[in-house]
Amino acid sequence: MRRLGVGDLYASPVFKARPGSAHGYDILDYGELNPELGGAAGFQRMAAELRKHGMGLILDIVPNHLCVAHEGNLWWNDVLRHGQASRYARMFDIDWRPTQPELRDRLVLPILLAPIGQALREGALTLAHAAGEFWLRYRDRSLPTDPATWPTVLEALLPPGTGLAPGTLDALQALLARLGGLPPREDGHPDTIRERHLQFEVCLGLLNGLLEADGQLRKALGGVLAEANARAADPAGLLGRLLARQVYLPMYWPHGLAVLNYRRYADVSDLAGVRQEHPDVFLATHELVLDLIGSGAVTGLRVDHPDGLLDPAGYFVRLQRGCALMLGLLKEGGRGLTGAPARPERSFYVLAEKILSGEEPLRPDWPVYGTTGYEVLHVINGLFVDSGGERALREGYARFSGCTEDFAAVLLRSKREVLAALLQGEHTRLTQRLAAILKTVPAAAHLDRATLHRAVGEVIAAFPVYTHYLRRMGPPPESEAAFVLFAVAHAREANPDLPAEAFAWIQSLLLLEGADTLDRPAFAARQEFALRFRQMLSA
Repeated sequence: MRRLGVGDLYASPVFKARPGSAHGYDILDYGELNPELGGAAGFQRMAAELRKHGMGLILDIVPNHLCVAHEGNLWWNDVLRHGQASRYARMFDIDWRPTQPELRDRLVLPILLAPIGQALREGALTLAHAAGEFWLRYRDRSLPTDPATWPTVLEALLPPGTGLAPGTLDALQALLARLGGLPPREDGHPDTIRERHLQFEVCLGLLNGLLEADGQLRKALGGVLAEANARAADPAGLLGRLLARQVYLPMYWPHGLAVLNYRRYADVSDLAGVRQEHPDVFLATHELVLDLIGSGAVTGLRVDHPDGLLDPAGYFVRLQRGCALMLGLLKEGGRGLTGAPARPERSFYVLAEKILSGEEPLRPDWPVYGTTGYEVLHVINGLFVDSGGERALREGYARFSGCTEDFAAVLLRSKREVLAALLQGEHTRLTQRLAAILKTVPAAAHLDRATLHRAVGEVIAAFPVYTHYLRRMGPPPESEAAFVLFAVAHAREANPDLPAEAFAWIQSLLLLEGADTLDRPAFAARQEFALRFRQMLSA
């Protein structure tokens, strides 16, 4: 390769991914190199060989999402176990306050291939004790349980007849008291998080110590689990009661999509969105890759799907500053990743995986060296297409399919179908944000949620580009505002039955008009709506 003139190799993501992953984009752990690819030792051998030949490595990184479909994702497991009191709840983009009361402080998991009653009757959901704690198993998924709900299982060991020694029973009672005193999982205060995890580790140690020391207890627990799984179809049974008390709510996937309350990559429920807008999240997810850059093993980055992030421009600035720190181009000076770089922002070779439409330019405030080249491929592919054959192809397609719509009409209809079928939860959450804002505005309070739902969906469907951008968490620049004006005008024209004022309010909020007259909470709510709207465009 070197003799052919290749200066750098490119590698798709090399971090620990779902076992058997063919591509590496379903990452489980940003802090570990994939053992299936050779792990740290294999990576270092490759890096040494590249250095020997004077070659570099352009590495693909995935800041937008993590795979949550395998128990190897320890961060996600911690959220399933402790809810908002998890050390990693802040990592994931979860809405813990949906409007549906029954979903408040719960996490919807659209993982079931049948309604939950059927899954229980068929024995597809089972309870197990493994790795020291209790798990709910569904097909190839293992879901940890909230330790505060373990008394549901352990109390079944207390009645007479289990044959347990008095000392074991006393120890069990003490353990139950500790579990009952765990801080609430709905409280995300740092002190609560710290205390809950400390107490969890103590309870885990006590339970495993008891099981290790008492064979009769192990046997009795096995019997309790077997009976629970045998009576899985009984809602009043142990398994049903335990399931109802978890932070997560497993749902039949077509129903779950309508009420989904975590951000995904596109419509892939196995990939949960990561909140890179928080500096501590950025540091936790980039520590290893920045170390590899500092060591010289990585000489460039391809950033996958930055448009999925809340603030792509801010992300790239933070990434470049992190690279500059590792390369010695920026001194921390107490400012770290928020300090001003000593060199221009493009300290490191970074490419953005970005979809540009038509003549749309790359954002000038992204400190990157360019895109991964979709727009160039589009132009190159044109060399192999004879435009003179378009008419024959169109006519043949129309005869075969019976579809005589032009492309613009098909595109609009397809966008509406995607919103209705695949992005229901995202669309609903966006509408809820809009309705909550307008409820506080007397002139708009009469606009009902159904009207707003349709209006915001029509603006999304009419958008002429993949997404637009705000100005560093502020109003969009004039060039970006033009896309908003175009989409609103076309949506309004295509839907004369909807109130024009609904579209006017959506436009006003997306452009953050009158922001200087608002108090801080009102501005924050409108800014959040505008940012979430932009983020949904790129879903």
